Amino acid sequence: MQSKLPAPPVAEPPFLTVDEAAKFLQCARFTVDKLINTGLVRYQKLGRKNLIHRGDLLKYLEQHWVKEGGR
Repeated sequence: MQSKLPAPPVAEPPFLTVDEAAKFLQCARFTVDKLINTGLVRYQKLGRKNLIHRGDLLKYLEQHWVKEGGR
């Protein structure tokens, strides 16, 4: 009898579509579009899709922490 091994973890893709980025950030798609259009987050165009590197989203979050008691 063969034992069932757990499936190996699936690696998260490094690039996200705008919809996936919004889900990742738990925000509206409009917010991600705004980040792209204002140049706060870099993106790569692939056909009709705008792809955003997951690391760029994390970097944006790190750089924009709200200080205690302020905005």
